[in-house]
Amino acid sequence: MSGRWAIRALALIAVLSLSVALVAGCKSSDKKNDNKTPTSGETPEASQTPSDGGGGGGGDGGDEGVQDLERLASQASEEFTGSVSYRTTTEAGGQTTEQEWDITQRPPSDYRFEIVDSEGGQETRTIVIQTAEKSYICSSASGSETCLSSEQTDQYTGLFAPLSDVPASIAQGADSLGLVDKSERDIAGISATCFTYSLAGAESEICFSGEGLLLYLRSESAGSSYTFEATSASTDVSDSDFEPPYPVTELPTG
Repeated sequence: MSGRWAIRALALIAVLSLSVALVAGCKSSDKKNDNKTPTSGETPEASQTPSDGGGGGGGDGGDEGVQDLERLASQASEEFTGSVSYRTTTEAGGQTTEQEWDITQRPPSDYRFEIVDSEGGQETRTIVIQTAEKSYICSSASGSETCLSSEQTDQYTGLFAPLSDVPASIAQGADSLGLVDKSERDIAGISATCFTYSLAGAESEICFSGEGLLLYLRSESAGSSYTFEATSASTDVSDSDFEPPYPVTELPTG
């Protein structure tokens, strides 16, 4: 596996994992806070300050926006059968890096994950395939294409876990998010419902299809940002998607 690929992927995953931790932390904090801020329509106690319940910026928000966000995020945290391609962009320290991430899966046994890095005009492609029978780690770089038969693929497929972990954490802690604003737009030719919200000083936006497929995720904080945007999505999956694309080298065992 390319060291550059691993560093870039791990850096992006670290930011995603932080988002998961922040949502979980805010949810835990809210449970401990007895001075909950009531929305308008509730009668505040002496120690409480009334709020208008969120919403704004020209979109639909408030309780309905939170409920829709919670429902779609819950669906997005579940496994789906299909294929989604994402363009990822990370901006930090005055530098912008981009990658392509592809996920194809047919639960409960067949999964394919692919990351393409094109820094400096040189394309590096890493593919991890898991099936009930075998698993493969494949790479393509500088004209060399190969696949290794390996059972040690969890360390690579785990990089993609936050794409479901982030929606799962949002679904569990949606009531802890600040100002939820709801809007509609098309992403990758698919009608998407989008939500903007604030969390621990970070401004974020997340979008889902009507079936709960994650189509867009962006967060900005302290001059840095990361973005996942779907470029295509399909429910068509075939056996060939989980076959190694390059010649296979069998690693010795024992």
